Amino acid sequence: MLLQLDRDAETTESDTIERHGLRQIDIIRDQSEKLSPADLLSQYKTLSTTLGNLNAGKIGYRLAVNMGLCYLRMGDIRSACPLLISGYDYAPAEPLAAAHRVLGYWLDGNSAEAVEFGLIALEVDPFNALVAYYTVQARADLAGDDDPLAGIPEELHQTADILIAKIVFLRRRNRSDDWWSCAAKASERYPQDKNLEALAALAVVDQITADHESISSRVLDQDAREKITAASRVLDGVWRSRRAELCEPLSGVGQFFVGALICARILRDIRLVREILHVIYDDDLRDYAINHTAAMAADAINEHDLADAFIARSEPHPSLRFVEGWRKAQRGDWEAAAALFIGAAVPDTEREGVATVQALAPLLRAGANPTDEEIRAGLSATDDEPRAVTLVARAAHRLGRDGLAREIFAPALTKSKADPSLAVRTTAASLAFDLKLYTDVVDLLDTKIRDVGEQFEYKIVAVSHHLELPRRERNVRFYDNLPEFISDDYDILCRN
Repeated sequence: MLLQLDRDAETTESDTIERHGLRQIDIIRDQSEKLSPADLLSQYKTLSTTLGNLNAGKIGYRLAVNMGLCYLRMGDIRSACPLLISGYDYAPAEPLAAAHRVLGYWLDGNSAEAVEFGLIALEVDPFNALVAYYTVQARADLAGDDDPLAGIPEELHQTADILIAKIVFLRRRNRSDDWWSCAAKASERYPQDKNLEALAALAVVDQITADHESISSRVLDQDAREKITAASRVLDGVWRSRRAELCEPLSGVGQFFVGALICARILRDIRLVREILHVIYDDDLRDYAINHTAAMAADAINEHDLADAFIARSEPHPSLRFVEGWRKAQRGDWEAAAALFIGAAVPDTEREGVATVQALAPLLRAGANPTDEEIRAGLSATDDEPRAVTLVARAAHRLGRDGLAREIFAPALTKSKADPSLAVRTTAASLAFDLKLYTDVVDLLDTKIRDVGEQFEYKIVAVSHHLELPRRERNVRFYDNLPEFISDDYDILCRN
């Protein structure tokens, strides 16, 4: 969602007594860029007590709504909604009062009431753009209501704000092609609108990362690389200019921040990745989407303690349960991983691997001594997916059954060598390395990690080149062509 939290409860002309009270509200509002939402809220509450019987009409409306907006910026939706809704009762003739009531109903979970009230308000005032803005977004929650602009005055359809609301609607409905197209066209129509520019950049990131083959192989064609580079510049500029809003859960800036981090990873800008990760840590950001992406990015550059911190302090979410579970599995604690996978949001591409970990976890408990047949039985959960089969072989290796591990691994190794996915190849290469199959490690990764490999991948390839026998020309060639980001790594150079 995108909220306009800078649109406070302005009012029209008033009498002298009201004007004095409204001026006191203006003085507090004008400090919004200097004070935290909590400090602003405290001042509004103090003023409310001071004004006493004057808390009616326009003054009551502005105090209620401004306090509600402070609660929203603090992420306290439960406290905000009654204030946003009740503000309308004080001054129903004020244009923004209706808009804030729509917002209050919507965020309180009453989307049907929000849309109904919004459409009635638009019949009275067809040019109330903020009412339309929130009504379109609230409609995304109503099943079967597929036209975001139904009942919205036609004069507003092509305004920047309503196009933004339409994009949010389409995105929340998972109508990917529609929102990508709408964002691109809207940004072209309003090239100076920073929100539309950011949404168009986010659409580019979403579209490119939706291409599973490109992302899994980490190979982008020139056109995709140019688009993601341009999107990165836009998204990076957004979060830098609005960094203070990152702590406000409903500001909408977080989605652009996550997009900037994804771009930095795709473009292998390790410096920018580290900078963004430390912003997340230093600013104590707790949004699950930010911490979810951050934990994976931190692990990718071997900042495992930082990844642990992101997961530990984030608000709970099924997506993070999956990330935490998979990290436990990678560290060998399959029993803890299996428990975390219960109730986790498991991506479709990871279902076989998760099922395999859950099936094998009891066999790896301390003191367990499963038979070879019990280990082989784990293959029934893999659906012959090579990474999942590799996990069964990994379990055999952990139990000291390397002969069985090689037997189970052999068909998965062959499949992995033919698979373009770097995730599949890396999973196989990691086990091949532990089984001292150094030639297979080189076969899996040597030509696939140029400019796209992570530090861990380069390290196991470097060691494998060092230990591969008989010596080959490719062993020398590997060290002659190290990319800049890894060329000063001591663990790799000492193998040369």
